[in-house]
Amino acid sequence: MTRLTHTLTMIILVLTICIVIGYASWLSLQKVGGIYRAQTENGLDFGDGTLAILLSLRLVLWLVLLVIIALGVVLVAEHLYLRKNTKRLELEANYDMLTGAGSRRYGCDYLAQAFLEFEKSGVSPMVIVFDLDHLKAINDSYGHGMGDRVLRGVVEVVYQNIGRSDLVIRWGGDEFVAVLHGLEDEDVGAVGAQLVQAVSATSFQIANEMVNPSISLGASYFHPGDQSFSDALARADGALYQAKKSGKNMAYVADQDRF
Repeated sequence: MTRLTHTLTMIILVLTICIVIGYASWLSLQKVGGIYRAQTENGLDFGDGTLAILLSLRLVLWLVLLVIIALGVVLVAEHLYLRKNTKRLELEANYDMLTGAGSRRYGCDYLAQAFLEFEKSGVSPMVIVFDLDHLKAINDSYGHGMGDRVLRGVVEVVYQNIGRSDLVIRWGGDEFVAVLHGLEDEDVGAVGAQLVQAVSATSFQIANEMVNPSISLGASYFHPGDQSFSDALARADGALYQAKKSGKNMAYVADQDRF
């Protein structure tokens, strides 16, 4: 629901409530007048004004009750609208709408939290930096629509080959960061190679041609001497550069001698 639609809906709701309150007030006044006429015709004395006061209080109480109900309805409607839009805004802020990967802002918060946990426990996730090889050539040859499709497809493939608690972040353009938990040191190289192979085994058809994407990948861990998660990212990015320099479509692990 857009803001304009919500505003129009609230105006209609408030007008409806006002009409209901006005109609209820008119009925109450009619009833008060009818009782007053009936009592007058029976010859009762209203000199002390007791009946008029009681009837006026009854009318006031009804109006107060109706106003409270009306305010409750409006507040509930506003709460539901704000909750729905808050969730939408959170999704837009935390996730990349094109690929479904985490946004860079969300990714930075996620990496910062992971680094804090590493400082407490000494257990580091695997930090991967990867990008698509030859995405510009795909865009130039088949159009940006195909390039977007390839980006989405690659993210899907990566998610299919990592754990449920792991995260892929769109760092910018065709560059992504992945944070993988629970891996042993000796598994790092195999996992990186598995991701590269899984992507290269994927194909996308356009007209009578097949597009086969590939990625280059660099990986690292948090080190005890790191000041922030950026240090691990820098090492992973250096490993990615080595993968690119060595011919692309491959994975490199920073400080390979550690493993």
